[in-house]
Amino acid sequence: MLVSVGVSTRLLGWCRSESHPARLAGRAGRATAARPRASINFRPAQDKDGELIRKTIWGLRMNPLGLNLRNFSVAETDSGVVGFAQLKPLTASSVELASLVILEKHRYCGVGTRLALHVLEQARGRSVYLTTLQRTTPFFKGLNFREIGLTEGPWPLVLTALAGTVVARAAAQDRLVVMKRLGKEDSIRS
Repeated sequence: MLVSVGVSTRLLGWCRSESHPARLAGRAGRATAARPRASINFRPAQDKDGELIRKTIWGLRMNPLGLNLRNFSVAETDSGVVGFAQLKPLTASSVELASLVILEKHRYCGVGTRLALHVLEQARGRSVYLTTLQRTTPFFKGLNFREIGLTEGPWPLVLTALAGTVVARAAAQDRLVVMKRLGKEDSIRS
């Protein structure tokens, strides 16, 4: 089943990912050309997506535990998969946004934001948590997530976070952060 819900799941216009500040680091003086953005559709992951998801997660040194294709949504264009993310159940009232990946040549074009919003729609009133590296927190803050303490989430997430703290320092030389998406009942803490 292909999901397409109006403008929020379509990307049209021009993508200037090559000129994004994160892409230009160390590329002074090189001109880059804009490229057209493709139309993006979202669908549940299928068996054929499993190998790409597993290889990409391992290649990026992300948490490979708990990968379940039934929890994944895939973003794709006519040329194929451009990203994926999963919404993992934690408790009856909470889920984890996990394994959010946009393939490199499709980054900085809004695909990640739209994919995250698509997946978050599936949370249906449940509390949403995530673990991420410190350097990616600005992206998630833009989606209304706020940092919480490592032990403030549901127990299954706390276990992942405590183990991930060691791995994040060793594999990514970064700090692991636990975040919760603010809902109407939550107050914003600075």
